[in-house]
Amino acid sequence: IRERGHHVTGVDGIEIPGVRARVDDFYIGDLEQGIPTDAGTGFDIVVAADVIEHVRDPARLLRQMADVLAPEGMILISTPNFGHWYSRGRTATGTFDYDRRGILDQTHLRFFTRKSLRRLFRSSGLDLLEMDYTGLPFDVLANDDRRPLSTIARRIDRWLVSLRPTIFGYQFVAKLERHH
Repeated sequence: IRERGHHVTGVDGIEIPGVRARVDDFYIGDLEQGIPTDAGTGFDIVVAADVIEHVRDPARLLRQMADVLAPEGMILISTPNFGHWYSRGRTATGTFDYDRRGILDQTHLRFFTRKSLRRLFRSSGLDLLEMDYTGLPFDVLANDDRRPLSTIARRIDRWLVSLRPTIFGYQFVAKLERHH
């Protein structure tokens, strides 16, 4: 994004090595306490990739994101779909437990279905402009994405996501703006 001429400000609870080389400004902050005031305001876009499921009060955080936007700014978020077949199956079979990563990541405090996520947006004073869905994270699941079996599995997964996103969509990707 910086290579395209945009100013990038990052906020995270920890500083991962090399992050400052990829952003213009970086702030360490506990998002449970809110967006650090030093991070500024007037942002055209706020990206919260895999963030809202990690806080106790995602509505409060979304309202704060809206507060730091420029007048015509937007928020892009991604968050796991708890309605995905994997978590549904684990719950239905009584084998629900936390994993090291993914939908049931042990650090997730909140889980969302499409309905609950839309309700969260409305209660946060946001309008949903677009909702999209990602498929399974094959890059994490497979060692070699170029194998014919991996290519076929990706195509089947994309088809299933397009057919029934609430069951086969692994993550939600939403574009939001302040309610006008």
